[in-house]
Order: sequence, then structure tokens, then C-alpha cells
Amino acid sequence: CLSYSDSSGDYVALVEEQSVNDKASTMMSAVIDLQTKGPIQKLAVACAGLKVEDRCYIEDLTIKRITQEQKISA
Repeated sequence: CLSYSDSSGDYVALVEEQSVNDKASTMMSAVIDLQTKGPIQKLAVACAGLKVEDRCYIEDLTIKRITQEQKISA
């Protein structure tokens, strides 16, 4: 889950979901686009639904700002 705040409020986005029952390791990768109002004021990433003995590691998070001009030219 990715939670963030901008000038219009607080939001949570489910980025990717996978059942991990009886799996020793799972790697997930996703790309999402967020349309925010103003700059992002707060950003947090969390893994939800884990058992006490499960572990989750977030190895990389990249944020790329795309301007309105870049959207129009694409």
C-alpha cells in the first residue's frame, strides 16, 4: 500500500497484491501514476496482511515527477 497526502487530503493506493501462502520468497514490481493537487506532503509505503513470522522488504522506491508539458508531448 502507498499512502500519501497532498493539499486536497490523505489517500491510500493498493499498488500490488499477491497471495504468499506457502512461498519462501515473492518479488513484486509495479508502476503507478498519481495525480496530486500540489506537492506531495507525506508519503509512506507499507506491506499489509502479513503474519507475525512473515517479513517484507522494500528494496527500491523511485519517484518521478511528470509535468503537464511532459504529459502533453507524450
